[in-house]
Amino acid sequence: MREVANVVGIDIRTVGLTRIDWVERGFVSLKDAPRSGAPRKIKPEQLERLLTAASEEPLTAKSLLALHIEGGAEAVHLSTIKSALKREGYVWKRTRSSLKKKETKRLSEPCN
Repeated sequence: MREVANVVGIDIRTVGLTRIDWVERGFVSLKDAPRSGAPRKIKPEQLERLLTAASEEPLTAKSLLALHIEGGAEAVHLSTIKSALKREGYVWKRTRSSLKKKETKRLSEPCN
């Protein structure tokens, strides 16, 4: 166990505990156990509703928050909604207004 600990760079007690767990449970012991932490603020069914709304039309974070609250959910911070959608693969980009004018068709006149 000491050799394994030195090669892997972990404490010998960790090697011992992992070995005991392996003997008792086999491959199942290799999966990470659930860890403690704060519960998610957005429940899965609420997230599905937000994903549906975001995929139907481009909305701002504020309008998604309003939709979230209208659905009967608790108010959360805008960054919570953004991070939940980012976790699902959505990308946020800043909406910019453009001052470019549409090109007008000009009649071409011959220059003399």
